[in-house]
Amino acid sequence: MHSHTFNNGQTVHAKKNPSAAIAGAYEIVCRLPMSGGDHRYWVKSLGTGDHRVVRQSDLVVEPLSDGGPANVVDQRPARTAASDFS
Repeated sequence: MHSHTFNNGQTVHAKKNPSAAIAGAYEIVCRLPMSGGDHRYWVKSLGTGDHRVVRQSDLVVEPLSDGGPANVVDQRPARTAASDFS
């Protein structure tokens, strides 16, 4: 079984999709269990602040350009909660 690709706190972008409802940049809020063979994430829109559940297959690290999606994945460790620093 593959693991989640993205970390909490990481900025990701929606892949080009006929549904403009998921277009834009998002922050990963938390990882969710796999469903239908795809990891899912609870994300927050950086533009509107709205939250939604998005499949891993619908996300990329870099915004799309004419050359297609970037294949670079941020390998930094996940951010910890502020309460961990108390």
